Amino acid sequence: MAALAPHAGILAASGEIVTATPRQARWLQATLGRAEARQGRSVWASPRVTPYHAWLAARVRPLDDRPELLDAVVERRLWLAVVADSAAGARLLNPHAAAAEVARAWALAHDWRLPLASAVPLGPDEAAFAEWALEFERRTAALGVIDGARLAALYAGRIPDGDRTPVGFHGFSERSPDRMALADRAQVRFVCEISSVTIFPVPSFDSAIPTRDQSVSNYRRRQNRLAASVPSLVMSEFSCA
Repeated sequence: MAALAPHAGILAASGEIVTATPRQARWLQATLGRAEARQGRSVWASPRVTPYHAWLAARVRPLDDRPELLDAVVERRLWLAVVADSAAGARLLNPHAAAAEVARAWALAHDWRLPLASAVPLGPDEAAFAEWALEFERRTAALGVIDGARLAALYAGRIPDGDRTPVGFHGFSERSPDRMALADRAQVRFVCEISSVTIFPVPSFDSAIPTRDQSVSNYRRRQNRLAASVPSLVMSEFSCA
């Protein structure tokens, strides 16, 4: 498969492929395995293909003097507690849905390095998001932990100068500032970017946030067209540039 020739070169150099989603990692491992089988091999080394957040966590864990990594399940519970304990959260019909959406907005804001501390709320939903983000940051600092959304910035600032292991970023729709910072410091190459994609409608969370204003998901879209990234694309729905 010609589109995966750059991947083979990176893996042959003892490098690693980092995918945007776990689904893409599974697809890529299976595709590379079939390519090995077509060449007549019965045994081969498993290709180093890792989802983005798992790759970041593995790179951050060996660092000295770092916060503890917040488990994904605990992070979801913490977001729910932050939302439910707030005055804005007390008015929500579905705090679970709101907490999940706020967590996604938080992650995208960090991916694009938006200045949340200085952002001016455009309405009550944005004001609630700013309050929840500040409280989440306060609680994680008190616990001495760091969530997945902030791992890229932490690692980019502490990549060892001698670390030149080749890395290929696969399946990302845009080169966000967080990923570009990693590319600037490490030997990262964007080997398969989404050039055409089916964009699905962003669901409405009016049942979770019953106001006339746009929901937190629309706040993301207004700020930086962030809703254009679809995190769980089926492989048949994009083509590599």
